[in-house]
Amino acid sequence: MQRENPGKTGPNTPGGKENSSKNATTHGLCGNPSKLLPGETPEDYNMVWNTWAAEYDSESPGTTRLLEFLVNDDRLVRFSTTAVINAQIALAEAENESDPDPARLERLNKDLHNKLRYKTQHERSFQRSLRSIEQFGQRRVKEDIAAQRLAMYEHKTTCLVIAHFKKHGIDYEVVLPLINSLIYRVQPKPEKEKQPIS
Repeated sequence: MQRENPGKTGPNTPGGKENSSKNATTHGLCGNPSKLLPGETPEDYNMVWNTWAAEYDSESPGTTRLLEFLVNDDRLVRFSTTAVINAQIALAEAENESDPDPARLERLNKDLHNKLRYKTQHERSFQRSLRSIEQFGQRRVKEDIAAQRLAMYEHKTTCLVIAHFKKHGIDYEVVLPLINSLIYRVQPKPEKEKQPIS
């Protein structure tokens, strides 16, 4: 595909290149969230992490990974909310000046809309991360319940087999390997899936 304007190739001077490299970090709203955000301290980061870690306490690596996304999105929502508030204050102060500068008002208004857009993006990302970790947690709970049901079934089967052997005068300890093979060969019937109500 051919460039629309082949004459423009970006900055050529060292100073221009340096300025251009900062384009994405002028407001800090789309930088790398795993690093500290402007004005954020390690204590601030740890506070957010500990809050969510207490909510989703788990040794599961999957939960920990999803927790990282959630924490980073939460931090970006907090940061972008502060940025929007500051932009609103700056715009209100400029509007209340005795002789407001139209160019400055336009610039501040554009800055506010830009920050509001980033705030909305971060809020949506936060909601996605929250849903992901909630769904993952629900799946783990279902797996734990299924494992408990299987353990109960295995215990019940063992008791029935031992009772049967005792009834017929057979020493069940001799045939314990057989009992174990029966437990793991015979599985409970899977539950029928509930049909959705139409």
